[in-house]
Amino acid sequence: MFFPKAVTVAGVKIRVVRLSLSEDDCYGAWSHDTKTITIDSSITGDLLVGTLRHEMLEATFSLSGIAWCEGSVSETTEGIIRCLDEIFFPVWDPLFERLKS
Repeated sequence: MFFPKAVTVAGVKIRVVRLSLSEDDCYGAWSHDTKTITIDSSITGDLLVGTLRHEMLEATFSLSGIAWCEGSVSETTEGIIRCLDEIFFPVWDPLFERLKS
């Protein structure tokens, strides 16, 4: 399976690295300071793809400035991204596949 070593969001090149995050009890993490997405090295398949997408959304909110609005830095931003992960993308992904064919 292809997996990128870098992605570009808002014109910013972001490194993507795979490391063990088992001690952090998470699948992925975005660092605004280092412009790096870290993905747990143990995950694969749909979970890997979904985690990359989630962290790219974190980067998008951070780089756009939305994540820095009052009340958005943690709970609100994470809530919005999880809403997209759990409600929007499960509807969009199958529709997108049909639109491509």
